Amino acid sequence: MEETILVTAEHRLAQDGATGLGLRSIARDIGMAPSAIYRYFDGIDALLTTLIIRAYRDQAAEVRSGLEEVSVPAGASATERAVEEIVTMLAAARRWAVANPHRYALIYGSPVPGYTAPADTIAPASGVGELIIDSLSRALRPEGPRLKLADLTEETIGFWAQSYGMISFELFGHFVGSGVDPEALFLRLVREGVVRVLAGYGRAGVPGD
Repeated sequence: MEETILVTAEHRLAQDGATGLGLRSIARDIGMAPSAIYRYFDGIDALLTTLIIRAYRDQAAEVRSGLEEVSVPAGASATERAVEEIVTMLAAARRWAVANPHRYALIYGSPVPGYTAPADTIAPASGVGELIIDSLSRALRPEGPRLKLADLTEETIGFWAQSYGMISFELFGHFVGSGVDPEALFLRLVREGVVRVLAGYGRAGVPGD
């Protein structure tokens, strides 16, 4: 029943958005009394938190599976592999977003009025970022300690923000009428960006060494 409630709520998100999500409409769609939902979720905030965590985890799972698609020539350097890994992972993040625009909007769109995300959402929200940091670490510190968020350069953070900004620009309709192929532009800018980021570490030295 909990899974049924969550799937129904996700369908409602697609129709009404996060601000229009209500326990009554979800209960009506399922055919149960609104009070019965409280057996599973302690109000709309608890339901939103579960939906947010679920969205972050599903996106990270899609990105993780994208790593299985990475193919590099024999003899490729650790840096070349990192470029292919990160491009592939962010392409998977975009693919998940395009397939789940309402769920993407829940976690990357406007805040829901009156709702404050609890600390439980922090670790799931870091899922994709941790995978990217892992890839950077393998390239920059193959024998050393793993990079941490605090080790990342401003250019890396900017690249990360730009990548998700491109996804948001596409999903929220800002490319309409531009004649731009959003996927082709995204992939080109991501590849150029990650090459630039890795080159920047080479110039400045690996953080924390």
